Amino acid sequence: MKMKSRAPIRQVKLVFDKKRKNLEDVRGELSTSVLSDRTLFLAYDESSAIERLLEKDGEFTKHKSYELADFFDLPDGGEGEMDIEGLAWEEPYLWFTGSMSLKRNTPDEDDDDETGAEKLHTIGVDKNRFSLGRIPCKYDKKKGKWTPKKKVEIDGEQYTAMLLEGGSDSTVLTELLSTDPHISRFMDIPCKDNGFDIEGLAVYRERIFIGLRGPVIGGWAIVLEFGVHEHGEFLHLDGRGHNDKPYRKHFVQLAGMGIREINIEDSTGDVLILAGPTMDLDGTISAWCIRGGFPEQAVSVCHGAERLYDVTYGGQGEYGKDKAEGMAIMEDSMHLVVYDSPLPDRLIGKNAVLADVFHP
Repeated sequence: MKMKSRAPIRQVKLVFDKKRKNLEDVRGELSTSVLSDRTLFLAYDESSAIERLLEKDGEFTKHKSYELADFFDLPDGGEGEMDIEGLAWEEPYLWFTGSMSLKRNTPDEDDDDETGAEKLHTIGVDKNRFSLGRIPCKYDKKKGKWTPKKKVEIDGEQYTAMLLEGGSDSTVLTELLSTDPHISRFMDIPCKDNGFDIEGLAVYRERIFIGLRGPVIGGWAIVLEFGVHEHGEFLHLDGRGHNDKPYRKHFVQLAGMGIREINIEDSTGDVLILAGPTMDLDGTISAWCIRGGFPEQAVSVCHGAERLYDVTYGGQGEYGKDKAEGMAIMEDSMHLVVYDSPLPDRLIGKNAVLADVFHP
């Protein structure tokens, strides 16, 4: 399959609060994004917070942070890393997911051989990573601003922040996947080792889709689909307790790449995917489209994903830099792409970074 290199049509400045704690991490480790009206929600790797920016005069500014510990009782509290890798929007809810992955420690440059080898042997669990939920948002029509709240009343109906049911270091979904014939053997393998690793979330007409960076099986990426309903204080999977698995599996041929972000075009149902290397290495990151979306069936195998364009080849300027991680759909159907580990020429002043806009 031929590569389709394409330059962005323009760049957009994302301006963060100069007083924000860990500002360099925020603008330098962006992992996911979603856009509704003039409101851009973002997240970065090392926190349990969601960042909000508002569009004004062609850039995004008015930065505000929302700690998820203020909405939920997280297993590791507000200081624990959630590794938020997916944001999605279905009015009035902002959805989010942690990676639900294990992680392998890595050696520091000043470690001796024995210490370095021991770190590579050590696999850790961040309990906050096993979180998937939704937060209702209140809308300010005049400003085009959505504000996350614990509870919102709209036309007499109550909307409440809720998490998917689970344990302190699992969810009902990961527990069920531990017996899945395709995925079970990868559940105890760390992310970036081709282990289980969520890096994309989309919600479309109450169908919830999560894209997996890993595992990639025989060159095929995986998207999981399920529905939820409220039960008590938590979200429960639709169909749990039936003989069939309460989720669907969609296998997608993306030239051997894993999924980094997933979106769904509301007007068409087209699935838009940002895909790149599964392992911790530099490589092509591309945008793909599945016209008409996924069928409503237990399993599907998609040969027909269309390669739209290649965003970047990670490391062209410097190893491990400028990795496209988040893609949001703009009102004019353009794609807003944000980067982890941006190159220096993306950094503006002390508190801003440039995102790219691509024509689909």
